[in-house]
Amino acid sequence: MGRTCRVLVLVALVTGFVAGCGEGRPDFTPAKAFDSPGPEGYCKRVDASLEVHVANTGQLALAVSVRVDFPHGPSGSGMTGVIPENGVGTALVPIPTPIPQGDFSFTIRVDPDDDVPESNEDNNSAEGLCIT
Repeated sequence: MGRTCRVLVLVALVTGFVAGCGEGRPDFTPAKAFDSPGPEGYCKRVDASLEVHVANTGQLALAVSVRVDFPHGPSGSGMTGVIPENGVGTALVPIPTPIPQGDFSFTIRVDPDDDVPESNEDNNSAEGLCIT
């Protein structure tokens, strides 16, 4: 069993999610919640949280952590459920209070601590914009 396989098995045991070896790696990237050409496509507010969409274009189903950095306050974090191969999952991330009046920007970071070995580590962030 290779090192990557052992790491994925360990991740599966620690998180309680089932993962296989030899099936490739996941590839997580922020996904737009709305069909919009600009960064506002990443903004889906649910009460006082952002619903962050994450695509897995890789070949291994896993859950992943998400962090959202806000310029008006502390970062927020959340966790997706298991995202299947070529699937999309969501995580609710609290928006720091007070929530700004008017438009505000944010940065989505998927797997921010590089806990999951992915097939592409360079596509894990996106800039978003909420227009009010």
